[in-house]
Amino acid sequence: MPGRGKSGLSLVELLVAIGLLAMLIVMAGAVFRIAVQTTRIARANAEILQRLRVITLQLDADLGGLYKHGEVFIAYVARKEPNAVGNYARMDRMMFFSTGTFRSTGPGGSSAINGQVARVGYFLSRRAGGSGTLIRFRHILTAEPSLGPVLDPNTATDPRPWQDWARDPQHQYDRMTIQQWAQMPYASKRAAIIGMMGVDIESGLVDHQFGPHVDPADPCSRELVLSDLVSHFQVQAWSDRLNRWVPDIDPDGNGALSDSDLLVSGGVLEEDKAAFVLWSSGAANKVSFGPGLAGLKDPGTQFLDVPGLGRAFKFTITIHDSKGLIKGGRTFTYVVYFGS
Repeated sequence: MPGRGKSGLSLVELLVAIGLLAMLIVMAGAVFRIAVQTTRIARANAEILQRLRVITLQLDADLGGLYKHGEVFIAYVARKEPNAVGNYARMDRMMFFSTGTFRSTGPGGSSAINGQVARVGYFLSRRAGGSGTLIRFRHILTAEPSLGPVLDPNTATDPRPWQDWARDPQHQYDRMTIQQWAQMPYASKRAAIIGMMGVDIESGLVDHQFGPHVDPADPCSRELVLSDLVSHFQVQAWSDRLNRWVPDIDPDGNGALSDSDLLVSGGVLEEDKAAFVLWSSGAANKVSFGPGLAGLKDPGTQFLDVPGLGRAFKFTITIHDSKGLIKGGRTFTYVVYFGS
């Protein structure tokens, strides 16, 4: 009987098999890359949402105890940036008194300082075109006799000591009462707000060298960081009278700034000046406005009637992930209601 011929793959069949295998490997690689990228994006989103949660919980706690019978200062700082929300980056800052349960340590890590009222400040420190650091400081009001006054409000007319106080985690207390703070001499109040908030209440000029910036050489100052990687921090308040959020750079959204609540010259936003509202409650409520916002002033001086104050604050915040996977970050709006 003749022998059987050897069976096997022809050259064409072998090439087809190799081609199919190569296609499967490429497809598997693409699926793997997509899965890895999806996981990385998910982690980036989780990181951003965690930062948002930290910020909003703190805003809820501080503004939930907003003391309307004290003093409130809010400054609206804007800079034109093509990739920002509405083409304008906002670096708003605010300082107010809050009631609640506050705890800190004394100088040099001494005994704990406890209080039910604190002066709280929020400040976004950032450079043009990049993300920044959202800072929160609080000075607990205390009558503890072993703690000396940090500054004398009657003589402290230089902004630098006030700045140092705001960014010093070892002196997050204050021997002054709310009434003493509200009644301090104008020169000292002006210096305090320049030092702590970086805004001159006389001229409206923004001085970026002031404010509680974090010092990279001082790890202790990191205690004041509420969140890194924040590029936009915008504060608006609901106005019943105007039936909209105030202030707004372009209220009608047509691109022209003729109706802007902030200071505009020649159709261009004046970035070196900040609109602000400074509310001081007392026997007669007193309110002052910075450049621009004064045009919205109402004859009434009740908290709910003042442009920039009201029954609720809306925060618009842009947060980035640490690896830069989500280009431009994510922008959120968050509303805090604090009653009538």
